[in-house]
Order: sequence, then C-alpha cells, then structure tokens
Amino acid sequence: MLGDMKPKAVGAVLVLALWGSLLCAMSPGLSTGDSAELATAQSILGIAHSPGYPLFALVGKLESLLLPWGNWAYRTNFLSVFLGGICGLAAYMFFYASSQSSLLAASASFFLINVPVVREQFLTTEVFALNGVFIFFLLRMMAILSVPVKSGDLRLFYLGFFVFGLGMGNQHILLLAMPSFSLLFLLRTAQRRLGARPFLFILGCGTLFFILGLTVYLFLPIRSLCQPLLDWEDPQTWDRFWGVVKRARYGTFQLAQGNSASLNWTHLVQRSLFIGQE
Repeated sequence: MLGDMKPKAVGAVLVLALWGSLLCAMSPGLSTGDSAELATAQSILGIAHSPGYPLFALVGKLESLLLPWGNWAYRTNFLSVFLGGICGLAAYMFFYASSQSSLLAASASFFLINVPVVREQFLTTEVFALNGVFIFFLLRMMAILSVPVKSGDLRLFYLGFFVFGLGMGNQHILLLAMPSFSLLFLLRTAQRRLGARPFLFILGCGTLFFILGLTVYLFLPIRSLCQPLLDWEDPQTWDRFWGVVKRARYGTFQLAQGNSASLNWTHLVQRSLFIGQE
C-alpha cells in the first residue's frame, strides 16, 4: 500500500513545486513573440496565424472564463503555467515507468521543465506547454503498448489516434511522434496481440478516430463566418482554410502576403543561419 502511495505523493509534490516555481516568474501581462497574438485569439476566440491553433484558442477561452481574476493576458499566461505543471507530471509518469524510481523520475522532470529554453515558453501565452502534455501522454501510451497487451487494450490505439488528431489542433510538431506510434501499431498488429480483427479494419478505425480529433479545425471556418477581429486569412473557403492549416504562406522559410516565397538554396542557407543565430 505504501509502495503504491509513494510515487503518487512524489508526483503531487513535483506538480506543486513546478506550479510555484513557474508562477513566481510568470509574466503578468502581454509579452514578446506570439504571446500577445495568441492571448488575443483566446480572449475573443479569434484565428491566430497559421495553422490557426483552434484547440489552443478554445482551451484558453474556457480557462480564462473560469479564472475570476487578472487581465486576459494574465489569465492566458496562467494557463501556460498550469499546463507546464501538468506537462511535468506527464513527464514524471513516463520517466517513472522507465526507471521505477520516483526520485529519479521527479528529478528528471523538474530539470526538463526548468531548462531555460523550455521554461521561457511556460511563462507566457504559448502553445508549447499544451503540446508537451500531448507528447508525454503519447510517449506514456507507447510505453504501455510496447509490452504484450490484451486484445481489449486495442482501445488504447484508438485513443492514441484520436489524441494525435486533437493535438494537431494545437501544434503541428506533434507529427514528429507519428512515425514511432505508427511503427508500434504495425508491430503490435503483426504480432497479433490486438485481437483477431483484420489489420485494415483496425487501421481504418484508427484513421476515423484521428479524423475525429482533427474536426477541431472546423472551428476555423465556422468562427471566421462571425468575422472576429483576429481572422488570419479569413478561412471561409476551402482554399483559404487549407492554406491556413498547411501554413502555405506562413512558416520558418516563408512569410508572404501574396504568393508563397520561392525557395532556393541561397534562401534556405540564409534562413538556416538566421535560425542558428537565434
């Protein structure tokens, strides 16, 4: 009994420590970078720059309505702090499953959240704290599915596909985890650990759950019809909607209000050097 309680107690202390540490350093209002735009998108349910960040806007709006004090920027910054603690807890659960040491897992999680480049993103209104929650949730799920599972645990794959789709409504970098999850899916079905259902049937169901998660992007054209103050590229038509989702005119290597910037080796080298200097 005590052995089961210790990891939970350590996890609770970790979350409280992270929340306290981040809250003390949190920005009290608008900050640099994309924070002002994202805070505005959450406060008015607007559409931010590509890919629109519909899930982030919806979660931020809900949190801002539930938090009864502070200006809107303070409230949306507080969301990053809250999600930073949850991200640390998700990381702790993953590290604990790998090491079976609550002290080691807590130390690794606390260090990870307090790496300067990570910590800075958790102190202002940014999408990365929520993205971290998705990443560590999926990592923990993959750890569970990396060992023999019962046929009933097929629902974990479906949940994983849904979380992938939903997470894409927050940050596209989540795609980097897709190859690992897909490979694990192929291996587990090949080993017939997931029941007797045909592979294509399972893949089809997983795809449907993935699409179900992606439906959060319907927020963009629906909200755009209401003409919010922040309405990036007015995604009411299919072409404009798809352009926002795939970042057709907004990204690291291109930023244009007309046609997409032409990419060539000189341009790629210049932008890469600029990123390196940052």
